[in-house]
Amino acid sequence: MKTVLAALALTLSSLAGARADAGADEALRETVARRLHGDRSWACFAVAVVDKEIARAIVCANPNQARPWATDTAFEIGSVSKTMNAILLARLIEQGKLDLDDPISRHLPKPTKLPEFD
Repeated sequence: MKTVLAALALTLSSLAGARADAGADEALRETVARRLHGDRSWACFAVAVVDKEIARAIVCANPNQARPWATDTAFEIGSVSKTMNAILLARLIEQGKLDLDDPISRHLPKPTKLPEFD
């Protein structure tokens, strides 16, 4: 199953697993660059394709806007976080590490105080 994750540098930098060769990264970069060609939004995309290998690319619509990035670089992730949270939640449920009926306190550090209803 392929999952395309856009604009989430944290995921790009912390994904575990096999690393794609530079050719896969370049192919992904070219695909994203073609999509952004002529775009005047000044948007930058951080994209990963996760399968048996991981290919990563960061492309800006305006190449002059591109800047170096590192594992602590902040990106605006927009509405993508809803999908990503759903995928992560589904994986935890599938692995038996979480149940939808669990109280949230079960998954927080012990000293965490939660508000009580009523």
